Amino acid sequence: LSFSCLVGMGHSLGLYAAVMTINRWFSRRLALAHAAGTTGGAFAPFLCGLFAPALAGAVGWRMAMVVFSAVNGTILALAALMLTPPRLSTLETFPETCAVTR
Repeated sequence: LSFSCLVGMGHSLGLYAAVMTINRWFSRRLALAHAAGTTGGAFAPFLCGLFAPALAGAVGWRMAMVVFSAVNGTILALAALMLTPPRLSTLETFPETCAVTR
């Protein structure tokens, strides 16, 4: 029961962080970026469910947990690289608030 609660809370917090990161990185085609991110977030547990029994049978359940932890740690490190969005000028980001003078 506690494992399910912790996994659910972790997934929810991770999804929120992903949505906010997508909002900061993509201004055009935002809906497509959200669709790709949400689909990837839902597809990963599906793949883990397929690979976990085979991996646990091959190397044992403890080592399988270590492998999944390493994969999650790698994903976390790569996601940390995307925390700062690319720098845009104010005119590109908020064109309606910038006064254009001639």
